[in-house]
Amino acid sequence: MKLSFSTLGCPDWSFDQIVENAHRMGYSAVELRGVGSQLRTEKLACMLPENHDATRSLLDKNGVSLCGVGTSVRFHDAVEYWDALQEGRRALELCTELKIPFIRVFGDAFPDGEAHENVVRRVTEGLASLCAYAASLCPAAPVQVLLEVHGDFNTLPLLRQICDALQYAPGFGLIWDVENSYLWHGENFVPFYKALRSCIRHVHIKDCVLKNAKPHPCLPGTGVLPLKAMITQMLADGYDGYFSFEWEKRWHPDILPPEQALVQYVGFMRALEAENQ
Repeated sequence: MKLSFSTLGCPDWSFDQIVENAHRMGYSAVELRGVGSQLRTEKLACMLPENHDATRSLLDKNGVSLCGVGTSVRFHDAVEYWDALQEGRRALELCTELKIPFIRVFGDAFPDGEAHENVVRRVTEGLASLCAYAASLCPAAPVQVLLEVHGDFNTLPLLRQICDALQYAPGFGLIWDVENSYLWHGENFVPFYKALRSCIRHVHIKDCVLKNAKPHPCLPGTGVLPLKAMITQMLADGYDGYFSFEWEKRWHPDILPPEQALVQYVGFMRALEAENQ
């Protein structure tokens, strides 16, 4: 079982602290989603070309890799489409140089007043364009372009439509955020997973309780999601990607600090792994 965590969970840590704590806590990889106050991939100090040697050295010293980068690229907005495409291309260039396996992008939302089919077409074209660009940078092993199950792009019929349209696009896949699909759309996770498993490359793990009918983060296994059943299903099915802990401390400052939450996640997942051996 491969464990990583999103840096959403440790917004006050430096990049050195992120990597060193990942090693100390038992993670083999980190999913970059900002460092400190900076969220833009191309502006992170660890991603700047002049710092690549130092970044590689720190990762190698701690036996930790960067499994992916969570960009802010969203293709739903026609006005911002070309800016999003340029941001995605720059992220692909940097990830290719550092041999980071994937970038995360969003479909995001259906804007008011625009036909859904037009938005889906634009999102699909944006994904296809980034996949082609990634392949041009490194034909032998292109950086993957992964669409997160998020926002309005969160239901089985829509995701199946996009996966079918991009089945021949090099490096296309999905990030399954289990909370987003299960909580917001009531998707039964077994048929959802089985219908999309050929496209799922990475999984975000999180849990929540409901407060005034709104989700609030809690430690995995203590909330409303059937996480044990979900993870057991994936392990039985041979899923071999990362189970990445998305502890949203950046968006919810009141939740447990990363020094506690990230350690508890490793314990939860290793116990579940032992149960399934």
